[in-house]
Amino acid sequence: MLPGFVAGPDFGPEPSTSTGSWLTQLFEGERNGAAVAFLITGNPLVDIRDIAALHVAALLDTRTEGQRLWGFPHKVNLNEILATWRAAFPDKTITEDFASAARPRITVDESQSDRLIAGWQGGWTDWKATVVENVKSA
Repeated sequence: MLPGFVAGPDFGPEPSTSTGSWLTQLFEGERNGAAVAFLITGNPLVDIRDIAALHVAALLDTRTEGQRLWGFPHKVNLNEILATWRAAFPDKTITEDFASAARPRITVDESQSDRLIAGWQGGWTDWKATVVENVKSA
């Protein structure tokens, strides 16, 4: 399983220290943090719940044996994430857009992952819901 930038709600009682926490730092105004360093160049985004579902689906589907599965469903850029937060949290000041934000240009064969996630849960989680739920759960 090879995921992109993993985000989404925290599951445990303690706040996450993984990539999801990086988005929370950006949401709080940290413009020089790990999220910016990773996403400014254009890396795909995936919801943690989708990666979990993809793991389970791959274990149960014998057609995936020995295959690498990509978790790169959302090709959004950093400024689109900021715009989503501005719409979802109109009373919060969200950092300015980045002049150099790139859109992910990674091209891999995601057909197996798409097939599995469609069969398991009907499709990928909407990326806008992912980035909003990520910061709400922090």
